Amino acid sequence: MISFSKKHTATLLLLTVSLFRYGQAQNAKIDSLLSAISNKADTLNVQTLNALVFEYWNYDIEQAFYYTERALLLSKNIEYKKGIAVSLTNMGLYHFLKGEYDQAMTYYKESIEILEGTIYPSYPSYTLSRIANLYRDQSQFDSAIVYYKKAIQYSSSDNIVLASAQRHLGSAYLEMEIYDSAKHHLMQSIEIEKSYTNTTFLAASYLELSKLFIELNSFDSSSLYLEKVKQTEAFKEIVEIQIRHALYSGELELIQGYFSNAIDQIKGSLELFDDYKFEDLRIRSLVLLGDIYTEIGEYDGALDNLLKAESLNRPLENPNVEGQINYTLGYVYYYQNNIQKAKEVSEKAEKLFDQLGLSRSKARTHNLLGLINLQTKDYTNAESYFNLAMELYQKQNYKKGIASVLFNKSYIYLDQGQNERVLEIQLQALRLEKEINNVPGIIISNNAIGKILLDIEKYDEAEKYLLLSDRLLQENPSPSYEEDTNLFLAELYSAKKDYKKAYKYLKQSKANSDSLYSYNSLERSLQLNAINDLEKKELEIQSLDNERKTKDFELALKENQLSLQRLLIILCGLVLLFFAFFSYFLLKTIRQLRNTQRELIKAEKRASLGILVAGLGHEINNPLNFIRGGVEGLRMSDRDWTNDEKKLLNGIETGVSRTSEILKLLNQFQRENSGKVKRFNIYDTIKASIKDLIREIPDQVKVEIDSPKNDLFVRGYENDLRQLFCELIINGIESIEKEGSVSISISSNDNSCIVQISDDGSGIKSENKAVIENPFFTTKEGSSKGFGLYLVDYILNDHHGSISFNSKKDRGTTVTVTLPKA
Repeated sequence: MISFSKKHTATLLLLTVSLFRYGQAQNAKIDSLLSAISNKADTLNVQTLNALVFEYWNYDIEQAFYYTERALLLSKNIEYKKGIAVSLTNMGLYHFLKGEYDQAMTYYKESIEILEGTIYPSYPSYTLSRIANLYRDQSQFDSAIVYYKKAIQYSSSDNIVLASAQRHLGSAYLEMEIYDSAKHHLMQSIEIEKSYTNTTFLAASYLELSKLFIELNSFDSSSLYLEKVKQTEAFKEIVEIQIRHALYSGELELIQGYFSNAIDQIKGSLELFDDYKFEDLRIRSLVLLGDIYTEIGEYDGALDNLLKAESLNRPLENPNVEGQINYTLGYVYYYQNNIQKAKEVSEKAEKLFDQLGLSRSKARTHNLLGLINLQTKDYTNAESYFNLAMELYQKQNYKKGIASVLFNKSYIYLDQGQNERVLEIQLQALRLEKEINNVPGIIISNNAIGKILLDIEKYDEAEKYLLLSDRLLQENPSPSYEEDTNLFLAELYSAKKDYKKAYKYLKQSKANSDSLYSYNSLERSLQLNAINDLEKKELEIQSLDNERKTKDFELALKENQLSLQRLLIILCGLVLLFFAFFSYFLLKTIRQLRNTQRELIKAEKRASLGILVAGLGHEINNPLNFIRGGVEGLRMSDRDWTNDEKKLLNGIETGVSRTSEILKLLNQFQRENSGKVKRFNIYDTIKASIKDLIREIPDQVKVEIDSPKNDLFVRGYENDLRQLFCELIINGIESIEKEGSVSISISSNDNSCIVQISDDGSGIKSENKAVIENPFFTTKEGSSKGFGLYLVDYILNDHHGSISFNSKKDRGTTVTVTLPKA
């Protein structure tokens, strides 16, 4: 993880403006200054022009340069030394902001020469700070410190200039990783700035303190100062303050393992750059975003942002920035297993940090180079780099760094199988983390120790360390660390066969993985899930095997006692087998008798119906004819019938007609079969049935028939079967309420032709399935007499065929008709 401290060009502007506002308020101020300019060549006009310069620095340096030139020309005309010096400093600032450092330094030094020995003791401080910033931007920290101290010396009589110089000196020490001095000077600047209504400088000092506490792993203090920044007016009005606040907040979220929040913060800071060219801050945002993506395994995203930062830094030639970019790239290539590239960029970073004298950054790079050599099994070089890092950290008494080196160095011995030595070194690292109360470091060390103990099957000891991490995470939540801890606990309890706990922690790890931008985490969870499933299966098999062994043991003990019982069981088994066969044949006979009974009942019904039709049909027709004749006679009489009487006559005629129709249907059951028995193609017969019904098929219903692969023939009465299929097809059509289809397919087996008629209508209710073939049963109000399926059954009986129904309510019906092949 990067500790990224560098110079911001835009921060320089905080020394030159007392309050930087945008929108209507600033426009009004510029308008006021412009109206104050007169043609008089006096010092007041110079001061007005320089005030305009300060207003324009933040967003239009060319316009600022225009007013600087005017102020310089006017100051020279009236020989106003203070005005000349300030204008020269502003000319230097213009070239500095454009990256033209040599020209900038020339103007700064000329300004200092003019101001020396004048009655303006505080003004050299302003220019000296400019010179210090120039050296700091080039990472020449020793020279920067000298000039900041001179600026403080000259500004002793001007509190606001003194506060600015103190703050910048503190920031320089922060970049140099000299944290005690950084804290001292930043606190000095805050004490002065608190007395001013202008909160711009105060917000800037709070931001630098928040960054300092990030470096010192004091996250609560860092959060406190970030919150103080948000409470200032400057935060609401100044874009640079907002950008830096988002940047430091993102860095804090990253260190605490809140990767999703960190990404949101940094992306939010980048969105603020649309209208402002704070290139150094943009570079820093991109590098930090690259660092986050490296942490979560999104290496393509990391490279994309780091290479953008590298491109932006190229014209600025800031060696500190270049070093930080290469350091982070080293980690990206290391995680991608591109060891050669990782080594190349890390060594480049090491050289740059060495030139700048940044010992902590150099130590971090040594630590990374140790890991890179460890990856290639070059244990000698790995140990050498770890020792170099350790030496630098020990000189600074930087315990967090020492713990990190110990942690990484232990893996040399892990690769060599020296587990006890690994544990000894990692326990040293853990003690150091506890001394500085570095909670993330403590959690990581506990997890690492727990994982090693888990791998060497010391489960109880592993559980102790992993549960300590779990307890710390209850008080200090972090999705990243929680994911690892829960994953290791799941693996532990899986190894201990406590699958209930293993599944609990596995689910928690998966939940943490889903809350991160991490594909690696998800993959690890899925792998453990698969292992967990396999182990569950193994446990089930083992449990069954144990049960089998137990039963075998019990049976062995009782073997002698049960020998006679076994013989008896065998005899009983034979008897039961005999009765089983007997029962089978008995059930088969009963089933045949039931089928015969059903056929006899059908035959009896038909016979009864035939007798009924034969006996009563003629007797009913005669009275009907008399009634019909009587009604016709009444209609032909001269009498003037009332409407009610006419309705009665119509009702009589309707009743007579319906009774006649019923008798016609009944006559079909006692008539001789139509036509002669012959052999015919079943496909042609069904097509003829569809043609007979063509006028009865609604437009919204489709009737389709699939032609069989081979011609299939049956023997029987073709007209009767034609009527049978008409009945079944019309039933399917009438079951469809809106749009739908009736599909017919023909197939065969060894002995039979099989016709299936399927519709997507309303289906048959379960309570009606048992009575649908009974005469007079119908579900159609008014139009149906209830003989259709009864007639179908009657015809099939003549052809030794069968019918079955498969229906679901509101899902349609499939009717299957089976007929013997001819």
